[in-house]
Amino acid sequence: MNFELVKEHVKTKLAGNTNGHGYDHAYRVVNNVKLIAKEVECDYDICVISAYVHDLIDRKVVDDIDSEIIELEEFLRTGLGLEQVKVEHILKICNTISYSKNLELESVEAMVVQDADRLDALGATGIARTIEYSVSVNRPIYIADDKSDDTAIGHFHSKLYKLPALMNFEISKEIAKTKLEVMYLFEENMIRENRE
Repeated sequence: MNFELVKEHVKTKLAGNTNGHGYDHAYRVVNNVKLIAKEVECDYDICVISAYVHDLIDRKVVDDIDSEIIELEEFLRTGLGLEQVKVEHILKICNTISYSKNLELESVEAMVVQDADRLDALGATGIARTIEYSVSVNRPIYIADDKSDDTAIGHFHSKLYKLPALMNFEISKEIAKTKLEVMYLFEENMIRENRE
């Protein structure tokens, strides 16, 4: 499989993204897939392609989902020459791994990509992405004692701190726990540095 074609397509599509869902995110998700795939029996090519393209049809990234799905399907079928069954598998992964959708996953590959995506929401990178996204939607970084999703630090509590327990594989849980330590320390420092 020529992953370079996928990389270049995603780089072009996500160029200029400033809300934490750019090509750099996709690339890190692919790296996480590689770590998980060493421990899990899965279709590696499907996982890697899905990791690269998963945000091309995400509402946080694009406005017209329907046209983007058509374009992605065309790229997978014509640009990469994938069989329709593989195209549909990739599209289903992209459409079901989101935390907010809370859908039951139908394949090991979806579980791998979901874990890989969630791992990039944690640790130092997760902190940076949360702040980047918060700035893009005009959400404050920190308000004392506010643990709702109305602040970046609140988002840690409403979603991110829950992710390790929701991982599909033990390898993902182990990595996630290590990343959480960085986030706890960051929050402790934010509280201390903003104390009146």
